[in-house]
Amino acid sequence: MRGDSALAFIILFIFLAGCSSIEDVPQEAAENELPYESISFYISVGDPEKALSEYEQASVKEPESEETRLLYSRLLLLAGRLGEAQAELDKLVAADLKNTDALFNLSLIEGIRGNLPAQKELLQKIIGIDREHIQAHASLGELSLIEEDYQNAREYFEGALEVDPQNTVSLMGLGNISLREEKNGEAIQLFDRILINDPDFSFAYLDRSKARRALGDTSGALADITEAINLDGEYYWNYIDRGRLLIELRRKGDALADFNKAVEIDPDYFIAYVYRAGLNYEADKINAAVKDYEKVIEKKPDYHFAYSHLGLLYFVTDNWKLSAEMFQNAYEYDNLEYSYILLKALALKQGAMEKEARKYLEEMMKQLQGESWYYTIARYLAGAASEFAAVNAANKEKDKIIKGQILFYLGSQFLREGKTTAGLKYLIEARDIEGQDILERKIAHWLLLEDNQKDE
Repeated sequence: MRGDSALAFIILFIFLAGCSSIEDVPQEAAENELPYESISFYISVGDPEKALSEYEQASVKEPESEETRLLYSRLLLLAGRLGEAQAELDKLVAADLKNTDALFNLSLIEGIRGNLPAQKELLQKIIGIDREHIQAHASLGELSLIEEDYQNAREYFEGALEVDPQNTVSLMGLGNISLREEKNGEAIQLFDRILINDPDFSFAYLDRSKARRALGDTSGALADITEAINLDGEYYWNYIDRGRLLIELRRKGDALADFNKAVEIDPDYFIAYVYRAGLNYEADKINAAVKDYEKVIEKKPDYHFAYSHLGLLYFVTDNWKLSAEMFQNAYEYDNLEYSYILLKALALKQGAMEKEARKYLEEMMKQLQGESWYYTIARYLAGAASEFAAVNAANKEKDKIIKGQILFYLGSQFLREGKTTAGLKYLIEARDIEGQDILERKIAHWLLLEDNQKDE
């Protein structure tokens, strides 16, 4: 599951396992006019601060009881006021060391803080007090799932289901184990069980779509993700997952709309920019792709796949210095891709930084095998080998992809030297390489476009 799944499950626990419903409110509390109905409403619409305000305004009328103090701690927890919530819960545990509800909420606080050993210790303590505590079993299952200990996770989830066969958290957990183990039919059955009891639970549709997609049922998968979006139109990952599926279905315009929506929901997370940049890159929307890849490295500088693409994009927009920097960054992450060396040097040469290019190549040639085509082209670009040697290397090369790469560098250098006819001929051959989407082919393609389509 994704990095945000632990928090999602914590919130799920609070709603499914923790908060008293209006029907569960003790009669004594109801008679004392604590506004459970309005509190429940504000929680349901995602406004825990307002729910907390309603509670605090009415609490003067309510005699303190374990139930109301526990509710108060849960509202504090939902509002992110962890220190205050812990203080309330510590008081409840001090009064009753076997208060499993309070201990469970303390475990949620440790989970939110990322202190998983402390969370696990509290949950195991709860099971020592009450071996049939559903939420503790399910929480331990979720922690084991995060640790990829599927055997223990399965045992904990099944333990919860022995007590409550409809426990949503445990069914979701088992479904995710089945997904990871590629038991997709089994996963679908588990998600079906959830939806029978709760047809509005969006996460079950989302995860069932993954199982259907894995089985080749793309129409069913798309229907499930769309239903998840209908139920929760502000969940970021719904749009990412549907966008990826739409790309697979070659509906790239619809995919782009989904990635746009994901950016709108969370403009600070990088993954939507990655997919949107990729679509713009493939569609030759160069300026749009530049902006998105720049956002990617701004939000996540270690996403190294973006650097080579930015290097290409800056190259064809005549931003030579930045192009060279991006190829250098790309090479630092992948020092076996020697094209980055040649492309950086070529960018420097294109930017009239001939001396820097030659010095760089002289240093980097030590890392290239003397018999390789990379070495031959490096020497050619550095002025240490003749044009004849480079052309001869291309003519002798039997691998069509490598030959195309060599011709790209020859064509680029020829154009710089004013040999337009031969330069264009070589670039066309490089552009027309079939097979892998290699870097040199993409640059040749862009350079040969009559209109680079730089408008968004």
